[in-house]
Amino acid sequence: MKQVIFSNPWRAFFEEQGLRGFEDFFDAFEGTQINKNTKRSVLTRTFENGGQSRTFFLKRFFNPHFKDMLFALYNWHRPCSQGRLEWNCANYLLSHGIETYRPACFGEISILCVEWRSFFLTEKLPGMSLTEFLKQCWLTINTHRQEKLLSDLAGFIRRIHSLRVSLPDLYAYHIFVEQCKLGINADGKENAYSFAVIDLHRMSINVPAWRMPAVRIENLARLNFSLRDGYISPAQRQFLLRQSLNDFPESKVNAMLEKILRRTNHIHHRRNQPVY
Repeated sequence: MKQVIFSNPWRAFFEEQGLRGFEDFFDAFEGTQINKNTKRSVLTRTFENGGQSRTFFLKRFFNPHFKDMLFALYNWHRPCSQGRLEWNCANYLLSHGIETYRPACFGEISILCVEWRSFFLTEKLPGMSLTEFLKQCWLTINTHRQEKLLSDLAGFIRRIHSLRVSLPDLYAYHIFVEQCKLGINADGKENAYSFAVIDLHRMSINVPAWRMPAVRIENLARLNFSLRDGYISPAQRQFLLRQSLNDFPESKVNAMLEKILRRTNHIHHRRNQPVY
């Protein structure tokens, strides 16, 4: 089976660009490759339409690992290509008020319900990755605004976890932040930072409630690992983690923090910390 599924109103937009069928996207997208390994690649391309530029990212999947197909089946209770999986995950988050990349379309080819190739296409998000924000902006804002960003980020993470969603790839470079204007909004509250999360191919939904504490420890350890000391001080790191867990009693938070730090150290021994 071969198909391409669009979000409204993207079908007409891409048909104007000569992109209609699976091969048009998978083989003839003509974008700039920005990432590739043996199982996937990412291309980016900017289109001019009505005097407006729109940039898209195309993630292509080749012959997925059996474990990835098994994970998709377990998570969505049906055979599910990697392109459809990210489509499902993105729409699930958006339907629950969690910002992520906006799906434009996905396509898949399967043989006897087994994925052969697939893709997932999204429009570029506003703002910048958290790692880029730390690199460019962190040292230019005062400590109050730094604390505000960390507090808002913690709230964003709590909202994700309150849905019983796990994000094992919750690294700083998979979080996008949109700067807000300084000052007070119409409700008399200080303007908040807004966030989005990307790279959802390992996301799980409907995690049993009894497993969520362990899931949160693992997710936050990944985030903690990806935050460099040159930007986030130990006190700020502690503040972010505590705020991300402040729906638990303090005694529980203290125990979970110890586990997060142990898990962070374990990840440090296995992986190189991102450079930014």
